[in-house]
Amino acid sequence: MTAKAIDNTALTTTGAAVNITVNAPHFNGFCGTAASGNYEYSASTANGIVTFRFHPLMPIIGSNSAIINISAPSNINAGMTRSGTDFVYSLPFENGTNVTFYFTYNTPPAGERNSSASRHTYTVGTNCLGVTTSVPTVAIVSPVNDASYTEPASITINANAADIDGTVTSVRFYNGATLLGTDDTSPYLANWTGATAGSYTISAWATNDRVYTTISSLVKVLVNISNAGGFCGTIANGDYSYRVKSVGDQVTFTLHLLTPIAGSNNALRYIRETPSGGYPGYEMTAVGADFRFTKTIAPGNLSIYFTYAVPARGERNSSATLHSYTTGTFCKASLPVTLSGFQGLFTTNRRSCHSMDNY
Repeated sequence: MTAKAIDNTALTTTGAAVNITVNAPHFNGFCGTAASGNYEYSASTANGIVTFRFHPLMPIIGSNSAIINISAPSNINAGMTRSGTDFVYSLPFENGTNVTFYFTYNTPPAGERNSSASRHTYTVGTNCLGVTTSVPTVAIVSPVNDASYTEPASITINANAADIDGTVTSVRFYNGATLLGTDDTSPYLANWTGATAGSYTISAWATNDRVYTTISSLVKVLVNISNAGGFCGTIANGDYSYRVKSVGDQVTFTLHLLTPIAGSNNALRYIRETPSGGYPGYEMTAVGADFRFTKTIAPGNLSIYFTYAVPARGERNSSATLHSYTTGTFCKASLPVTLSGFQGLFTTNRRSCHSMDNY
């Protein structure tokens, strides 16, 4: 901005330019979003203590560490403390202090990034939101985090939402970026039907009468593959289901890809055939969208895990959650069988009659 003075003779002088920034309100309670879209952040002051919050977004969901790097007014590099899915760090500052900072953070499944090229600023004692009235609150009350279902799953999502100085006009429910439904009246809910096997992240977005929007904490749900397909189970992160089948001494392992690793082009099977020792690895063969491997194995208890390609993101393995299988058994859930009746048959074979007499 500039100011121009004009006198009665029409002479003018223009003052030095002053630069200002007008930030749009960040409606969900955070100061802003990283240029990369990896995270949101906030800074708040209470009783001379500034608390910084780092909130991972979809590209780095599951990030397990964050470091705050404060470059002004002094250099500080400190590990942040996990708070739910977020990370926080607090320290004292005098009101009016201009703080410049950035974050270094883990990027699942491996590696790290930092935002030093796009540093953030905060003036201690101010409200970085750009919002002078309250924003709505919203929380998913069901399902709970890490809830488990079986496909085709019907999931009812319930949320509580409120606004202390206004009204909530709508609550939207999302699976990732996919809208599942909108509810304009309390109790707020959405019915998600036909969910297929996989791991999902759901959220609720509440909007008030001033068009401010708040996003709930993320809730993860796991939909297991239907056991009607003969699968032994589904890994907890929703990457795959697996099957093990014995025919004589031939044991066949099948890795069935689910949504998080759909399109994976490589898989290995690691099998320990003895109570202790190592896990020799064997490459699996692609069969349609699955991977399969067959091996001659003596009777016994097996301990197994998979390593597999994650499209565009390296690879993962399930060595932390080993699977077990006893050769010759049927790992599919058994159907209940009850004896409802029987019929005796008389035979003239003397040995059979003699045996029956003994009973």
